[in-house]
Amino acid sequence: MGGPAGEAAAEMEIQVCAGKSCRKDGALQTLDHFRGLAPPHVNVDSCGCLGRCGAGPNLVLLPSETVISHCSTVAHVARLLERQCGGGSAETNLAALELKGRGNAAFEKGRADEAERLFSQAIALSPVGGMHNLLCNRAAARVACGNPMGALEDADAAAVLKPGWSSAVIRRAEALAALGRGREALEAYHRLADTDAEFRRSKQYLRKVKELERATEAAA
Repeated sequence: MGGPAGEAAAEMEIQVCAGKSCRKDGALQTLDHFRGLAPPHVNVDSCGCLGRCGAGPNLVLLPSETVISHCSTVAHVARLLERQCGGGSAETNLAALELKGRGNAAFEKGRADEAERLFSQAIALSPVGGMHNLLCNRAAARVACGNPMGALEDADAAAVLKPGWSSAVIRRAEALAALGRGREALEAYHRLADTDAEFRRSKQYLRKVKELERATEAAA
């Protein structure tokens, strides 16, 4: 899924106010837009009140501490990332995001082949924003389509773009399990649990580990 221009850029962070007033102005949707469009070098999170109630959704760019108000549309998010964060062409990123949304919808309805095709179309646009997300989504679709080797390649590519990213590790473990490499998948899950407390406490982790342990024991 390509090598984005932002790969070598300095780390940045965008914090979107999740205070009551900004939530009423659509802050949670804005947060989702940023997470879907941000390039790998830009971390996105929520934060407390930024003190501009009534002008939301508000956000702050770090480390510059630039506060921006009225960031309420996906187009505004894409333009901001392009101009402030080296996020690549807003037009290209928005087109890829639209294809990603259609791919997600298809996957949720059990149409993995269609989802894989839509994610591939989005990746072919070479968007800077969200490429690592697209790779992980296509990895999940490829496992469901019976192409675990392709899924492993996507997960590894996502990990190159965003090292240490939990989603890439999870997709890699799923691909390894589908390839019959259960012990490697278990090791991947355990390493992630050692560094990600939220994942370690999740039901997903416990379920996956139990499934893999049973499978590896049966194969022994």
